[in-house]
Amino acid sequence: MSLAIEHERLIIKSHVLLATIYIAKGNTTKSLDHLKEVEDQIYSEKYDDYPTLRRFHSNYAAINSHLDRHWDTIKHYKKAYQIACHIQDLYSQRICLLNLGFAYTQIGDWDRAIDYLRQSNSLPHEAHHLTLAALAYLADIFEIQEQWEAAYPYRKQVADQYSDNEPVYGSVFYNDLALTQAHLKMFESSWKSIEKARSLLIGSESAEVAKAKIDIVEGYWHLLQGNLNLAESCYHHAIVRLRIKDNPRIVRKAKILKGRVLFKRGEYEACIEWFDTIRDDNMPELARRRIYKLKAEAYAHLGEWKEAYDTNLKLQEIISVDHTNLHMLYRLQEESYRHEVAKQSNSILRSKNAELEMLHGEKDEMLRIVAHDLKNPISALHLTLHVLQKSHHHFTEQQVNDRLATCLSTVDRINAIVTQLTAIGELESHLLNAVSEPLPILPEIKQIIRDQEELARSKQQKIELQAGTDLLIGYIHEQCFAQAISNLISNAIKYSPFGSTIQVIVAPTADGYIRIDIIDEGQGLTKNDKALLFKKYAKLSAKPTGNESSTGLGLYIVKRLVEAMGGTISAASPGKDLGSTFSVLLPMFSGHSNSA
Repeated sequence: MSLAIEHERLIIKSHVLLATIYIAKGNTTKSLDHLKEVEDQIYSEKYDDYPTLRRFHSNYAAINSHLDRHWDTIKHYKKAYQIACHIQDLYSQRICLLNLGFAYTQIGDWDRAIDYLRQSNSLPHEAHHLTLAALAYLADIFEIQEQWEAAYPYRKQVADQYSDNEPVYGSVFYNDLALTQAHLKMFESSWKSIEKARSLLIGSESAEVAKAKIDIVEGYWHLLQGNLNLAESCYHHAIVRLRIKDNPRIVRKAKILKGRVLFKRGEYEACIEWFDTIRDDNMPELARRRIYKLKAEAYAHLGEWKEAYDTNLKLQEIISVDHTNLHMLYRLQEESYRHEVAKQSNSILRSKNAELEMLHGEKDEMLRIVAHDLKNPISALHLTLHVLQKSHHHFTEQQVNDRLATCLSTVDRINAIVTQLTAIGELESHLLNAVSEPLPILPEIKQIIRDQEELARSKQQKIELQAGTDLLIGYIHEQCFAQAISNLISNAIKYSPFGSTIQVIVAPTADGYIRIDIIDEGQGLTKNDKALLFKKYAKLSAKPTGNESSTGLGLYIVKRLVEAMGGTISAASPGKDLGSTFSVLLPMFSGHSNSA
């Protein structure tokens, strides 16, 4: 290696290390400046200083995480993880997996988050602080879903294992434990945990953020017991502390909880005005959910149905179909409809009313699907659990386990239905922000196949990948691509017989596209099926071979995702019971030559 090249590499390494230092100091602007200085050299095909390359992507991921750009965070941590695996750096692998788990938590993908966190703790590298962090994140996931009993063992384990030499971290751990205990009505234990958290910060002048977090949990403690004035005082203390320290996430949390106090008091107008003061373009989806949900309920209490309905629409844009709120949304919609009809007096109001009627029909259709697709599995689940509760002593252990396995399978079916219904609601806002970029196709497809292999094995099926080269680079959006291809492979598994083979064939075309064929040995397509393909709520003649659920939305979603990336999708079948081939064409990156 020449001296000039060695000198250039040292400069790149220095910029990346400085970026790491500035991130640790919380200065993401300067960190980003240093990364941009060497971005072109880093992305050069000849650059192979893998430790620096791994640190570069980790730094970019950390910056995006600070800015709540979660999909960019995931993209860079995945690249950093791939490099860490390549150089067999177990410690970095654990960090990347841990951060991927946290990132997926932020977007509400609980299953992937849990998988990454458990995978991080399964690696054979002793790093006590990473183990505790993964356990804490696992507790966070269950608490976000208000599964406090599931979260409690993780919180207790973290608090019990913290090091006495790290009082600030110990304070945070005991503070989190106090919140969990309060929600479980363990108020005496919760207060002891709060006092323990405070005692660990005695004499610490530089732990204002940790102290503010304790104020927030103490406020929760009072809120759950109905002491609203004391709760508000605690949140006020937290906000004042954090004005000195620039920590928008914790400030936002304290403000949301103060709004909740106003709601609990019945001060609905003040609650709405308070939430209107919270301005943050990078606010995570979970925080937006809480704000819109409380605002909608406050408007409803005030009888302002139009405002309640509009706020609920904003909420639905974030969480799509939240089945626990469907009844309320339906009622609000009817109230809003009647309100508009009563005061319409010109053509503009009539036009608005027509829009509401159309939306009313959409929600009616969604309610019909929910009622139809969920009624049977829920009834079966209820019956089985009722029998076990009343007569479990009449069954052998194996019979009980068999019935519990049936219950689990039914829950999986319900979850699959809800996931598909949720996906259709999220689709429009997701596609609006989808920007394609040059990315290698094969690593993405291989990961998708790995994710689906367990499902295929459960039906004794094989997934075979055929690709001429690993160098194919498509112009795609990573999340859209993964969701579309995953859905097609999942469909092939769902509708193919036990013991069959599913082929995935990837190849370039002569006219600058990448063709991906998913070929199954399933039930094929009839002439009527082909006319219904890719339409919303379409139910085809094929039936799942393993009693899986189907909403008729999957292929519609796939078509929208593929078209958003500038591609096309088609399907072919020789006929009934002769299998099917779904073909996706996506643009090949023009700056890439297949022969390179």
